This record gives sequence, structure tokens and C-alpha cells, in this order.
Amino acid sequence: MIPRPMQSGAKNGACNPKVVVVFPPYTPHPTPYTPPQRGLVICKHGQTKPGLVTVTLERDECIVVIKKVPAEVCDNCGEYYLNNSITEQVLQRADVAVNNGAEVEIIRYAA
Repeated sequence: MIPRPMQSGAKNGACNPKVVVVFPPYTPHPTPYTPPQRGLVICKHGQTKPGLVTVTLERDECIVVIKKVPAEVCDNCGEYYLNNSITEQVLQRADVAVNNGAEVEIIRYAA
């Protein structure tokens, strides 16, 4: 039976019914959550493995090629993913090349 507390200000001792919901205590799921593997955008079928790639960027009239960049590379189609810190470094190096007025810049990535 659900208790029906009296509400303050009730007249003549009358009860105003309220619904009280009682949830069971939290118990974790027996198997831990593992996030799904990031889906590949192009082929959707391969698996990524660590490797080195060549990244080509273009801004205005400048082309920047950065070789031997560490990435996760799809073994099926060659699509690659850069982690956040490597992406930041690649973009910083490209900005330097653009700001120096380079038309074509080829750089070897070094961590």
C-alpha cells in the first residue's frame, strides 16, 4: 500500500492523495559498457590499425603536404583518422606554411 501523506493546510483532517513512486536501488549491469567502435565513414567494413599517412591540405593558393603522419588506417579502403593532438599539430604546421607565403610546402611529420 502506498502511504498517503497529509498535505499542510488540509481542512478538517482530510487527506489529499499523492502518488509516491519508489524506485529500486541502482544495481550495475553484469557486463561493463564498452562503447561501439567508431564506424568507418567510407567503406564501413574494415578495421583500423596504426599506420603512417600523407596528409594534404589546401587553403587559398597554398598546398601543404605532410608525410609520415601517425594515424588509424582502415585495412580495407585506406581511410584514416587522426587523433586530436596530431590533428592540432598538423593544422599548426599548415598555418605556419600558409603564413610564410608558401605556394607548395612538403613537410615530414616529426613528433
